[in-house]
Amino acid sequence: MLSFDIKQRRFNYRVAGIVLHEDWVWLHADARDAFWALPGGRCEWHEASDLTLKRELLEEIGVDVTVGPLLWVAEDYYHYKGMHYH
Repeated sequence: MLSFDIKQRRFNYRVAGIVLHEDWVWLHADARDAFWALPGGRCEWHEASDLTLKRELLEEIGVDVTVGPLLWVAEDYYHYKGMHYH
């Protein structure tokens, strides 16, 4: 996966999608966290983002999804479990 650490910093390339079902948007959360996220996962080296999203959703919900066009790119900086993320 495309994620690496340098001291107390982590670069993490994550792909996420908006999954709509019957007027609902699917979000997920880890029981230990106080936030929700769009479904997705980390990209592998030389893997296109649409293929990452298809692979991750197949792994997570067992459904082969159709991935639409790229909607946006977000760059976040945050602190989580003792690490500074980019």
